[in-house]
Amino acid sequence: MKVRRVTPVLLVDRVEPSVDFFKRLGFTASIEIREGSGLGFALLENGAAQVMVETRDNPRESHTLRAVTRMSVAAQIFIEVEDLDAIIDVLRGEPIPSTGTAPSTARTRSPIRSRAAI
Repeated sequence: MKVRRVTPVLLVDRVEPSVDFFKRLGFTASIEIREGSGLGFALLENGAAQVMVETRDNPRESHTLRAVTRMSVAAQIFIEVEDLDAIIDVLRGEPIPSTGTAPSTARTRSPIRSRAAI
């Protein structure tokens, strides 16, 4: 069986900070769906790579799925890039969105440690 693509769905309090983060990495938003005064969902793409970002408790989802997304508080995503130093330069000092309400801040680390996390 051939798998064509696996696309993560990141559940967040607000979609916009994550969209901004992925745009800094060269992604473009191919789909953005409004929810009230902000975004409720976005599909971002960079080449064959995709990531979906959706608000927790999105009213467009089924009751069962909404109950699960309200409980989701953490996610990890690993991104392989051609030029890590260029990505570090883009992200240096910029906020990195978190899945919760308190965003963390990008940290500068040595090149070897940067390969593990920013």
